[in-house]
Amino acid sequence: MCNLSEGIYEHGYHDGYKEGYREGYEEGYREGRQEVMIEQVIFVIAAAMKKFNITMEDAFKIFTENLTPSEKEEAAKQMKRKLN
Repeated sequence: MCNLSEGIYEHGYHDGYKEGYREGYEEGYREGRQEVMIEQVIFVIAAAMKKFNITMEDAFKIFTENLTPSEKEEAAKQMKRKLN
């Protein structure tokens, strides 16, 4: 390989590495933030159930109003696991 080809290859590899790293970091941040949000909702729901003596369905409706449908579904799955 000539020097020019080598330089183009290395530059492309480096740029691809940086872009992949950034995309992976951003995706990991979003997923981690979503998991933490769901865990917080579950903790608050469990605490509210005990403190105010309300049913799980009522507490779930109150504390998951701001979540997306997929986040609500994940929170429901984790609530079932936690309560069993």
